[in-house]
Amino acid sequence: MFFRKPAKKENEFTTQYELLEEHQQSNGLCAPLANLAAKATITNIPMETNSDKLYVLAVEEENHQVELSDAGKDGLHSAFIDLNIAYKTSDLPLENKFPSQFEELLDNSEYALITYPTKRNDKHMVFFNRNIDNTCSFFDANKLGGRITGPCPNVVAYMKESISSELPSQPSPQDRIRLSKT
Repeated sequence: MFFRKPAKKENEFTTQYELLEEHQQSNGLCAPLANLAAKATITNIPMETNSDKLYVLAVEEENHQVELSDAGKDGLHSAFIDLNIAYKTSDLPLENKFPSQFEELLDNSEYALITYPTKRNDKHMVFFNRNIDNTCSFFDANKLGGRITGPCPNVVAYMKESISSELPSQPSPQDRIRLSKT
């Protein structure tokens, strides 16, 4: 099997777009959702999948990220901050480093939060993790169900294609991919 996705249950998370529509909100929740996915993965606790509960958790996480930022901490990467995990952040210009060298940039990192500019003139955050058994998972709040899991080469190829399809067609010199990895 290429990827594993659980069967859809009633009121289960589908995408952030549907989540926002259900709650009549317009501000994206990709960063809080990616950090919630990271926290769930790192602590080995299943991520909430009930759409209503996940929305509440995402709003709470977003507020927590603001509190961290106000305290002078890196609120964008709240999962790493809260779990006291050392990480390295690199800002990579789009024109010469991404996505052609994407796998090299991850260089066997166990966890990565990746933020990038999109065609919609905003930014989007996703989460990646690599397991010791050479399986990987990728969480993207814009993708149906959010998470895919499978053999690392397949997941990385999917992630690379997914991110590439959302990047601006003509990036500005200031556009950067922010790769924060353990």
